[in-house]
Amino acid sequence: MTNEGGQRSFGPELTPLILNVGDCPTHADSISFGQGSHLIAGLEIDGDTCVFGVGTEWEGVGGGEIQSECRADRALGTIEITGISFGDGTNFAAIGEYCEPITPRQISQ
Repeated sequence: MTNEGGQRSFGPELTPLILNVGDCPTHADSISFGQGSHLIAGLEIDGDTCVFGVGTEWEGVGGGEIQSECRADRALGTIEITGISFGDGTNFAAIGEYCEPITPRQISQ
């Protein structure tokens, strides 16, 4: 969901992740942490709405699945997710209001 896509690791410095909902790129970003990874994937553009999915894998369970579907107005431009770290979990509050749990489903990365 970032402009460059791909996989990255975040450490104790709590590097923010910037989601580009304005352009709504339809590729997946994998964010590694100590015991697994997060997956954020642009799914489609629906008019003025960016549809993206979010999933978490813990030690091989849930890999490549999204567990939430999110819909954000493309006029927002970017959304910053902070608090991505190895030990303390990730604060997804910045996108919480846009997301709903779904039946987990595989996506192609």
